[in-house]
Amino acid sequence: MKGASSGVPLGAARALSVFSALYRAGPPEDFHDRTESDRFAPGTKPHLIQNARLWTGRKNGTEIFSGDILIDKGLIKGVGHFGSAKLQKTYGSELVVIDAWITPGIGASGRNSLKGTIQPWLRSLDAVHTNDASYALSIAGGVTTALILPGSANAIGGQAFVIKLRRTVERSSTSMVLEPPYTVNSSFPDLIRPPRWRHMKHACGETPNTIYAFRDAYNTASQIKKQQDEYCSKALANEWEGLGEFPDNRQWEALVDVLRGRVKVEAHSADIIATLILLKKEVEHAKRQTIQLTITGAAEAHLLARELGEAGVGVILNPARSFPYRWEDRRGLPGPPLTADTPISTFLAHNVTVGVGVLENWDARNVRFEIAWASYAAGGNMTQAEVLALGSTNVAKLLGAKSAHKFTPDLAATRGGDLLSFNSKVVGVISAEKGLKTCSVSPPDDLCMKMRSAKPRQTVCSANGISSSSEASRIVHPRSSWQSR
Repeated sequence: MKGASSGVPLGAARALSVFSALYRAGPPEDFHDRTESDRFAPGTKPHLIQNARLWTGRKNGTEIFSGDILIDKGLIKGVGHFGSAKLQKTYGSELVVIDAWITPGIGASGRNSLKGTIQPWLRSLDAVHTNDASYALSIAGGVTTALILPGSANAIGGQAFVIKLRRTVERSSTSMVLEPPYTVNSSFPDLIRPPRWRHMKHACGETPNTIYAFRDAYNTASQIKKQQDEYCSKALANEWEGLGEFPDNRQWEALVDVLRGRVKVEAHSADIIATLILLKKEVEHAKRQTIQLTITGAAEAHLLARELGEAGVGVILNPARSFPYRWEDRRGLPGPPLTADTPISTFLAHNVTVGVGVLENWDARNVRFEIAWASYAAGGNMTQAEVLALGSTNVAKLLGAKSAHKFTPDLAATRGGDLLSFNSKVVGVISAEKGLKTCSVSPPDDLCMKMRSAKPRQTVCSANGISSSSEASRIVHPRSSWQSR
């Protein structure tokens, strides 16, 4: 139906806003003008982390300095030297003061649907168990955020979601999602704001029928994208006659977003990483769009380190230490004394962004120790910045978190050493939204009970699987022996 005088169909304004929403994902223009986080829990007290040693991740990970961090209304209000006496006049008795040492947070692994080879419409979010005790145990190991991935039995297992591991007030899976895509829980999303990053799992396999399924799926998505682009071109030129409905397909819309460069693709690939790189280049050349690709697992990826570096493809190693327990691990690099190099050293030599993860969610609490082992295996050839980046800024980059979304951290306190010390224990979590939650390392049940009472927030982590991570988290240590070594 058309308007009475203009000849423009009803709903044209909304259609035009849909076209503008087809652009690349990223933060809104007013992002840095916020005065309060959209996830702030009312009643949370402001926190001043005083006399902290700060590892910022800037200047290629070499910037470390001492100072204070002021957190209020779910945002980092400032970094510098404030003095609690001055701030007490502003915040009064509400201000919580903590002495601490700051380094980045870490992260770390679903399962499969056997109903088809290509299933980009499935969502791992719909299978999240919000009462999973492993979430609290992961927090006990310094992990605060996770990327929930489908399994690797299918060529395209479905959509993945970044979540905060702590329980929210709503106690729902959707409220745990970090930077949720606007289409997750809204029939009519806000199309004015730039879209947020999405994630998807690809497990490529080695058989011809799987490769055909990939090409057929992307061909279908490509046709839909072409129809949408042609529709938008005519509508923007005010050529509404005979256009009909906007060409959308709920089944394939996620794969169309991949072609638009708005989805981070996590690819679990064994022997055909080279084929996947060629497929990426083929699609990018034909569609003039950048495909965001990350190799997870990556047992043999070191064999193609140069090609990965040239293609701008990062990897998440899980496990970080090679062991030939499956077919694709047979050509792994165990490191000294068996081999001179390790996978991590090989990737770094070819400018490949690399993170560290674990295979299963129950092992997520130990991801910090995997990072420590990686630094030891490097034989002193990795800088402190490179080691810390394995579980923080590198994974943030691979997940799209470093593109500027909310950099408001959770903070975890350790005792007995810093995050990468084998004798250290996480004894508390500070949330920008919920304030300080102290907890005992023993017994575990007490730890779980107290950890679950906090609300999710932004974080950066590392890893892959039913837990992997995203965004701007920080870990707090009362003292750091590792940093001084």
